Amino acid sequence: MTLVLVVMPPLLVGMWAGRRGILERPREHLTLLVRTAVVGLGVAVVAGLPDALVTAEFLPEPEPQVLVLLWIVHDLAGWAGGPGWAALITLVALWLTERATSRGDGDGSPGAIATAIAAVGERSLSCYLAQAVVFTVVFAPYGLGLGATASASGAVLVAVLTWGLTVALAEISRRRGLRGPAEVLLRRLTYARTRLPGSPEGRR
Repeated sequence: MTLVLVVMPPLLVGMWAGRRGILERPREHLTLLVRTAVVGLGVAVVAGLPDALVTAEFLPEPEPQVLVLLWIVHDLAGWAGGPGWAALITLVALWLTERATSRGDGDGSPGAIATAIAAVGERSLSCYLAQAVVFTVVFAPYGLGLGATASASGAVLVAVLTWGLTVALAEISRRRGLRGPAEVLLRRLTYARTRLPGSPEGRR
């Protein structure tokens, strides 16, 4: 049940973004992407900072009730951080692509790193959900429970390795012409909805 509550908010946001092609056509949604990156990551940092400082022992550990509250706020902040990271990655990929084109590097196509990051942007929902599952399994008390014992550097290492793995998988999917599984499911749900008997498409 807890995993569903963690996954559903970004899933719904991803469905909304997917139906509007926000990540597929970033130039058309530049203002929204910038605001999402700034606000989403800003909220995630501010809301997660108290728990991070306590975990790193820069602040004394508060009462158990306050500590639980900090955990909850930290987890909720991830709902803002997820879209923020997706928007930031998309903006970086767009910038690298346009920079390569304007400079006339080679044939004007983006480099390998930009291409891989763009592949993540095109499969951002799948990548984010995969990362959420990994972090839940590794750190949650009902998973491996390493969140209570892992050091800050260990947690960062897990995060970096997980992100790197999603980049590699996204790039492999791009080379094979495959969409992310979450994006495929979203597409099917979207088409199923537009083909209902009561919809305009269903009446054609």
